[in-house]
This record gives sequence, C-alpha cells and structure tokens, in this order.
Amino acid sequence: MRAFLAAGVLTSLVLSACGPAPPNPALAVFQSALAQAQSGQEATFIAERRYTDYAGSDAGTHTERFVQGQGGVFRVDLLTLDGLAREQLPTQEAVDEFDRKSARFAAGFGTYIARSRDFRVRDLDLFSANYTFVLFDAPVPVAGRPAQVAEVKPKSFDRPWYMVWVDLETLVTLKYLEFLPSGVLAAEMETLAIEYDPDLSQETFQPAAHTEQMEVDPAQLAALVSFRVFAPSYTPSGFVRSSCRTSRKADQDVVMFSYSDGLQELFVAQYQELPGSAAAASGTEPIRVGMARYGAAHDAELSLLGTQLHFTGKVDAQELMLVVECLDLLP
Repeated sequence: MRAFLAAGVLTSLVLSACGPAPPNPALAVFQSALAQAQSGQEATFIAERRYTDYAGSDAGTHTERFVQGQGGVFRVDLLTLDGLAREQLPTQEAVDEFDRKSARFAAGFGTYIARSRDFRVRDLDLFSANYTFVLFDAPVPVAGRPAQVAEVKPKSFDRPWYMVWVDLETLVTLKYLEFLPSGVLAAEMETLAIEYDPDLSQETFQPAAHTEQMEVDPAQLAALVSFRVFAPSYTPSGFVRSSCRTSRKADQDVVMFSYSDGLQELFVAQYQELPGSAAAASGTEPIRVGMARYGAAHDAELSLLGTQLHFTGKVDAQELMLVVECLDLLP
C-alpha cells in the first residue's frame, strides 16, 4: 500500500512539473456523482458489501446486503457477523449480538449507513473548499468493475481522510479506506458483488425514520415544538448549516440541525427528554455526556433542561465536545 500511495503522489508531482496540469478526471467524477444525486438519478443496484470497524466502540466485521432504489429509497440487511451467518454462530450470545445489530439496521442505523457512513460528496463547492485529492492513473477492478482511485484529504486535521475507489461508469463508491487524522485505519468498506438496474419489484424498502419532515427557520422553532431548543454556536472549521427541520419519530416532535463540509455531515437532533433517561440531569447534578464511536464517527448524547440531545459527526471527540459545550438556548 505504501508503494502504491508513493507512486500515485509521484505521478501527480511529475505531471504538475511538466507544465499545465490536464483536466482532473477526479473532479469530473465528483461533479457527475453530485449531479446524479441531486437529480434523483442515482444508479439502482443490489450489492453485497463487507464493512470493518477498527476504531469504534462496537468494532468488528460484518457483511451487508444493500439495495438502492429509485429516488434514494434503500434497504440494508445484515448477512454475516465476523464472517458467520446467523445459523452458523456458535453461541446464543453471538446469536443475540447478531439479532441486536440486525434490529439496529432496521430501526435507524440503516439510514446512517445509507446516508452518512460511506464516502459521499454532498456539495461540490464545499468539498473543493475543504478537501484536496490526488488521482491515481490506472483504474483498479473492484467486484469486477473498473474503479478510479483517489486519495482525499481534509484541510482541517480534526476529521478523517480516505482512499476511495469509484465505479468509472456508475460513479458508485465501491470501496474506501477511512483513516483517523492520526493516520490509523478506522474503517473500510469493500463491495464484494454488485448488480446494477436489478428487478426491484419484490423488494420492500426501509421506512423513513423521520416522518412529516419540514424545513423551518430556527426562529420559528419555539412556536412549533413544546420543548426547549438549543442551537450550536460553534461548528468545526468548514462546516456550514445545510438545514434546520422538524419531523416526527415514534410520535415525538424532533428538531434536527444538519451541517456539512461538502463530504461529512454533522447532526444535532433534539426532542422531549425521555423518562428515566440515564443522561438526564436535574437540580445541581452534573450534566453527563455519553460518548460512543462508530469507525471515525463520534456520537454524543445528553439531557439538558428537559431536552434530549444527540450529536453525530465524523470529527474528533474534542471538536464534538466543543459543539456540545457551545449551545445557545433559543428564545
């Protein structure tokens, strides 16, 4: 891998030293992928993918069946855990763990997989402002498909960097390696098999985790929900607010602030504090913040003045804690 990286960087330097650089095909790939995503014309496919989490609180390897339908609908199912299907697992404890993860996929983690876990350019201007990339010359086959390889690095040192393999024809991300800012490998995903334009007539797709979604002005939130709402006054470098919306989940009003740096997303979700919440604080008790990691992503939760808050983003823990600590109570 080191020789491969060095060769790619050297090729880039040689090209730039020989005169004006040719148009960068990587930028065209990202532009096309973004245009397809925004127009709702993303490729439909059924893929078997292997994902390995090296750094998270729940580290391990699994394979998943991922179905992408028209208009961004999807389905994610757990196939194996640490290389074994459910019926092959040796202990009841392992079966229970499989069932727990499978239920998480269906209950909302599947949405995270489909929308936030994998490498995905969301805003080309923000991406160009916050990231640099090096294109490798020769396509590499992944799951029998020719893939363009690029190294993508952030200009801020608080978030992950990538090696990414993108299908040359469909622009689907087939593989990536996700590294922590320290250079430690945090996670990787590789497509093992993929079928494009499949017959999806027999597929059922995961329902939206949030219903009745509505984009709103933050100044209107006090009149729309019954709990106190907090807005971040600090966001990591390069992140800008992409949306503020209300929705319903499990018969509860939810407020969601979303931020993006063009590649990563940072979410702040909040709703009425759950009865008996372990993160709740009252009176003079200290406010407890629970922190978990999934690959390069950190997730924090707490309760504050009757409001439950969740923070998720692929930034380091200190940056996410700054977001938590710099909250403004909206009037």
